[in-house]
Amino acid sequence: MNATEAAVEKDLRALGIKCFRNGWPDLLCIDRTRGTPEVFGVEIKSEGDILRPEQKRLHRLLKSVGVPVYVLGPNLKPPRRFLGGETNCWREMYSMKKLLHQGIAALRYQSREISARLKGLDVALEELKAFDLLFALEPQEKKGKSDDEATGMGN
Repeated sequence: MNATEAAVEKDLRALGIKCFRNGWPDLLCIDRTRGTPEVFGVEIKSEGDILRPEQKRLHRLLKSVGVPVYVLGPNLKPPRRFLGGETNCWREMYSMKKLLHQGIAALRYQSREISARLKGLDVALEELKAFDLLFALEPQEKKGKSDDEATGMGN
């Protein structure tokens, strides 16, 4: 802030006027497409980015005087006013996010199904191992003798 800006801000504050330098939305917009012009702010956040305390304060103040502030980002559903138009990037982003979540849900379901099947296979494998172990413990028959001779039942 230069000296002139500082002096003007000081004079305004002396008159009881609140002045803000930080926390403003990224964009201050005027929409004249709906008859009466409407002023609104747009704050754009990237993945993992959150509102800073001074942004929250200023956004609340703007809303209290009739200037809505929309926060847009990859993890947020865009407001209806941003879903118009055929090439709207927010509509595409939201649709892709929705499809991604549906895909993740389907993969989780399939993962649970596969996990259940693997548990069933583990049980079957353990049963086979027990079965093999049981046969491994039986005495081996001598080669060349018939079943009756091996059991002593012949002649």
